[in-house]
Amino acid sequence: MKKLIMILMLAMPVVAFAQKPTKATKTVRSEVAEAAIPNYYGEILVLNQQGRQIIRVIFDNNTARLIQDKELRVELDNLKKMQWDSVLHAVNTLSALGWQVGDSFETESRTGNEMHLLIYKGVPKLMAPSIEPSKEGANKSGARK
Repeated sequence: MKKLIMILMLAMPVVAFAQKPTKATKTVRSEVAEAAIPNYYGEILVLNQQGRQIIRVIFDNNTARLIQDKELRVELDNLKKMQWDSVLHAVNTLSALGWQVGDSFETESRTGNEMHLLIYKGVPKLMAPSIEPSKEGANKSGARK
């Protein structure tokens, strides 16, 4: 009799695990790490010319071609052409379009101080740039001038 009870006690865990899983035990969570979205950077330039404050949004023309999203390319062209009343107007408009201010710094020029605001936006469809040596400074033999 003791042997039978002992066998049943050992068999209980095996029988318990052999049952179909219930809804509570089916919750298996799989987490996939998302790839980081690359940022595209631009600059808000604030300068004074002849006593007037001029605000421009500048984007690198060479890297603009890396953007595969045509709507974003049109947005960049439109932002370059816009005239801004104040820095706050520019920052608020860009913020509404998804741009963020990253950093700011001032430089001195012939006309006075210039303020630079670094802006960026996550762009999911950004191609990686190909890095090729510049051919402008090379002569026919390939040596630099």
